Amino acid sequence: MSLVRYALASAAALSLGTAAPTNVRHRPPGPPPEIASHVEVLRTAHGVPHIRAENLEAAGYALGYVMSEDYGARVVLGLLRGRGESARLFGRDSLEGDFSNRMSYARAVAGWPTLDDDTRAVYTGFAEGVTRWAELHPEALPAGFDARFTGYDVLSYEVNVATPAQAARFLARLDPSARPLGRRAAQQPEGDPVETEPLVGSDADVGSNAWALAPSRTKSKRAILLRNPHLQWNAGYYEAHVTVPGKVDFYGDFRVGSPFSVVGGFNRDLGFATTNNDPLLSQIYALDADTAKADHYLLDGASLPLQREEVTVEYADGQAIATETRGMWRTTLGPVVARQNGKIYVLRAAGDGDVRGGEQFLRMMQARSLDEFKTAMRMRARA
Repeated sequence: MSLVRYALASAAALSLGTAAPTNVRHRPPGPPPEIASHVEVLRTAHGVPHIRAENLEAAGYALGYVMSEDYGARVVLGLLRGRGESARLFGRDSLEGDFSNRMSYARAVAGWPTLDDDTRAVYTGFAEGVTRWAELHPEALPAGFDARFTGYDVLSYEVNVATPAQAARFLARLDPSARPLGRRAAQQPEGDPVETEPLVGSDADVGSNAWALAPSRTKSKRAILLRNPHLQWNAGYYEAHVTVPGKVDFYGDFRVGSPFSVVGGFNRDLGFATTNNDPLLSQIYALDADTAKADHYLLDGASLPLQREEVTVEYADGQAIATETRGMWRTTLGPVVARQNGKIYVLRAAGDGDVRGGEQFLRMMQARSLDEFKTAMRMRARA
């Protein structure tokens, strides 16, 4: 591997910040990237990685590498989906996801400069770690696959962009028997024939659970966090300990494929747990169309132009590569989902295009007090 790797003698060194390395070390063939000299990984007898890095980019590198080492192509192909290129390998069946992911990628590129240096360093390092693993294990990946990634790809994996398909799901949830206007209707000017698409509603009662037990309630007299006890580790969680002096010292479970989809964990001062729910974070707005100007709408007394966004996706068509282009109208509030009877219907979704989710999680992981944790939560980049 491209990291210095140790195996712990036993699981007794699981306490935060301690380890008992043996002399078991492995390096990959050929010189490792320079960044590897700034990090070491120690694994427990059960394989849990303890990452000790000199800086956050090196920590991200190690996390990306060990996740890939443990989950292989699953991590690599996840980043491929994040940048919207699955159809180029797997054909038309992947087109729908690629169109929305290409829009997420565009938001990631545009929003990248707004993130703080620490967050960008982790994303960049994670991409380098996954890329390095892929370079060393081409046999584990589809032939002809370009597995060179950047921080944009990793960020895109975490950015959600509201689309007409999301609006359809939202409307179906309100009325599962309804057949609201779908993607094609949103693309057509008013007066054109309108197509509808069958929809499947979501379960508004979905949820899970997390528990925080005070020291006075536990046999060990230490606080305990318990999250989703009905799930197993193979449900997509990745246990790891990441330490960068002066920056972060966090032990928790991440989601496989991402450095910042943190489900829960703790540092030396506090811990947190997240769980599943299905809050209502979207709404449909009905805006008046400007009858005097084509493709304009009225908002707060002003006539504003609709924005046309076109996305082209490549896909495998036998031995050839074909392309398909789709367009979508957007407003400053969100995507247009229908245009009918003098109205322009728009989906307003919380978190639409927000790139700060990873930055919020990093601040939560770094928080040294409840006040600092609350300050991180006030970013509202993660619901």
